Amino acid sequence: MDQFSPWHQAYYRYLGYAYALTFWAKMRSFLGMRVRSWVILLSSALGLFLVTRGGSFAWVIIGVLIPFFFIFSFRRAQQAGYNKFVADAHDAMPETEALRPLPPNEQVPVRATGIFSLSGREDFVLFRRPSQYWRVPLGDHVVMVEQYPGHFLYQFFNATTLQSVQNGWMIFGAEPRRALAVTFLLTFGPEYNDPSLLYFVGKGDGASTPKPRTIYFSFDSEETHRAVWHTIIADARNARLQPRPE
Repeated sequence: MDQFSPWHQAYYRYLGYAYALTFWAKMRSFLGMRVRSWVILLSSALGLFLVTRGGSFAWVIIGVLIPFFFIFSFRRAQQAGYNKFVADAHDAMPETEALRPLPPNEQVPVRATGIFSLSGREDFVLFRRPSQYWRVPLGDHVVMVEQYPGHFLYQFFNATTLQSVQNGWMIFGAEPRRALAVTFLLTFGPEYNDPSLLYFVGKGDGASTPKPRTIYFSFDSEETHRAVWHTIIADARNARLQPRPE
């Protein structure tokens, strides 16, 4: 992230720690209650003590701000999905001759972030492993996430539904991670599980209308990162070169 100013780098480092800590507090429990709930409860008790016993207006303000800070921080982190993607402003698409895509059906490990689905449910995952990415010969790009042991969620996109793919960084934890942001039109999940919608494309309540969704991949090696990026770009370019049916 050398392209960013020292101020931005310091801000992203703080944001990464804040997201990691708020996510940890959401997921961990202590004495039967989430750590997040303990933090809000204890900060509220401290704030109430300062308001009633502080003895000055300054202590009253501090007593109000302490619980507000934690409540606001937890809410904002949850709304942001506990991470932030920063696009690489100097990113340039490789020339077609330089592309080195993966062979069809070759699975590579990824760390997946975003909303993933089954036909009847969907859920948000953050840097979930083990996750696998591959492209099938017919053109679908598949991402499989093991949410729990033996329980999997998926996302599918292809050259037709793909909207964009961006290089950048995921802000989470101590150091930003190189990542890809893939935006596509959603055609899989609970909203698209009604067979009757096949007969009313573009009509009805709009549940069958594809909606944009962005998922994020980070990798343990730059080589894998580049291979997945090239695979998505190569497929999109090849699709544009195919003659359209009359």
